[in-house]
Amino acid sequence: MIVREGKQASITYFKNDADRREFLKIFSLSIDTYRVIIHAFVLMNSHWHILAETHLSNLSDFIRHFKMRVKGNC
Repeated sequence: MIVREGKQASITYFKNDADRREFLKIFSLSIDTYRVIIHAFVLMNSHWHILAETHLSNLSDFIRHFKMRVKGNC
């Protein structure tokens, strides 16, 4: 799964390791909340990729929740 924000590729999500830790904290909370299984993920300065699975048909809810939480911390 690749989640893109359109032409906002210039956004820098991660300026330092503290930003990455905060992202992972939000990521973990969202995973627990929506019971999503993460097979792989990668963080880059301007974007991230997730390979995820859910048996509850709630993947879009997970992504929406996660992205709102991340944007609130940018």
